[in-house]
Amino acid sequence: MEDFIPRIKKSGGQVYPKLMLARIYFKNGDYSRTIAECRNALEINPRTSSAHLMIALAFYKEGHYSEAVASSKMALSINFSMSKAHLLISSIYKEQGKLADAITECKMAINASPRNALSHLSLGELYLGQNLYDEAVDALRTAVTLNKKLTNARYKIVYIYLKQSRQTEAVEELERALRLSTETARLHIILGDIYMARQNHSEALIEYQKELRLFPQSAEAYHKSGEAYIKLDQYKEAITVLNKAFQINPKQAESAELLGTVYLKLGKLNKASLHYRSALKLNSQLAEAHAGLGKIYTLQEHYSKAVSEYYSALKIIGCGKLDLPEPLIKKTISFSDS
Repeated sequence: MEDFIPRIKKSGGQVYPKLMLARIYFKNGDYSRTIAECRNALEINPRTSSAHLMIALAFYKEGHYSEAVASSKMALSINFSMSKAHLLISSIYKEQGKLADAITECKMAINASPRNALSHLSLGELYLGQNLYDEAVDALRTAVTLNKKLTNARYKIVYIYLKQSRQTEAVEELERALRLSTETARLHIILGDIYMARQNHSEALIEYQKELRLFPQSAEAYHKSGEAYIKLDQYKEAITVLNKAFQINPKQAESAELLGTVYLKLGKLNKASLHYRSALKLNSQLAEAHAGLGKIYTLQEHYSKAVSEYYSALKIIGCGKLDLPEPLIKKTISFSDS
């Protein structure tokens, strides 16, 4: 590239070579030089809208939002149909929390270029941010219609359906996505999660295993498989996959916590305690690990320690319900009242 840049510079005072050089600087993350070259181009032709837009993008990358908006508007004053300029302003307004203004700019981008799938995706995300679910689905569905490989749009449609408790439609949407691309990361995990929510643990496990065949280093898929195996009372298999998840991602406290839960179910209290403590070293706010230690201490009749762990769990989750066997709760409460 070092040889290429001088050749561009030697090509004279034309606008196009300067814009090419600006794009090279932009791709290399050199935004100050990007702006300088674009300004050189504008000295030759002040009505070069693409130069104003590139300056806006460089300012945006540097976090200078007001300058980015101003340059985008300059580009639009020359060519109002530049959908990219509208989308950039929309993105800035979104980051500033001005969602109504962001939606307006996004709609302008769509008017300028109705078949730009990314504009419809952006509009769907903005509606989703305002909890306007029906409008979001319409925009996201248009994005998918224009570009069937926009997996991100399908994810968001599935998310909305799940928020609306429309699980059947969520499954159908995921299945459509899988028919188009069976190798898209996390689609099988999401489908597995839906089956888990339906208490269909065997089907969930099948989906997690499909994810692992595609992505054998997915710690999340191993972890989710462990959850399914526990629900199916297949503890040996659960230990195997949870250990694998923890090997791939040693910072995943939830996998250590689940290992503690499996060993607790197997009555191996020392191993369970070891894994719960490992989980809490990674995440001291993991209520399930505190509750697990509380169960162990209750079984060992160390009631004061049990009460301490239960209180730690309750402090984290507020007034939520802990998944504790009734006899253990009664023993602990009777001790704490004495």
